[in-house]
Amino acid sequence: MDASNEQKTIRPQRHLRLGVVADRIPVFFELLRSGFSADLDVGCSLEHMLCNQLNIAPDYLQNRVQTIFLNNSPVDDLASAAVPDGAVISLSAAMPGLNGAIMRRGGPLSEMRRSISHSPEEVCSQPFPGRITLKLFNLVARELGPHFLSRGIVVGSKALGEWFKRQTNQFWQGVKSAEIDRAPCQFDQLNLHEWPAQDVWFKIRPNG
Repeated sequence: MDASNEQKTIRPQRHLRLGVVADRIPVFFELLRSGFSADLDVGCSLEHMLCNQLNIAPDYLQNRVQTIFLNNSPVDDLASAAVPDGAVISLSAAMPGLNGAIMRRGGPLSEMRRSISHSPEEVCSQPFPGRITLKLFNLVARELGPHFLSRGIVVGSKALGEWFKRQTNQFWQGVKSAEIDRAPCQFDQLNLHEWPAQDVWFKIRPNG
């Protein structure tokens, strides 16, 4: 996504920006696995949302994202899967073992999970504003995670506050700057910060 889409794709109530050393960035992937929100046009196809709104390259989607769930149902045909408001979308690289082979998009064993696969739907000709939850796993989180984190993700304040409290001193030593609502704050006290019950637009940038 480019900067021109920022106000369209998120409706933040609080802003939090962190500057962290680059080798601490993978610690944040836990937030990506748990899920983060994005305000997008829904009713469109899953393919359109991922490629045109979230700016995931089509070749990356084809070659790297081998397993895709829409509301807990595996999807094979992205062009015929309409994304409803409130949808939960999960993206994963190829998963190991028999279960991974069965869930793989368009794989030879996909017929074995026909009863739980996402059924084709009519895509809305006029998409409308809505909110989705996106979850990134394994290789996809490692490869796309830095992009989404540098762009900014929307997470619930309770989940974010609990995540901060679980971090170790080693993590906090890698945090170099922090701003809440564009005002500098003591980043080593974020684990004690009392967040109101609302969404937080959370963004990180490598620093050193």
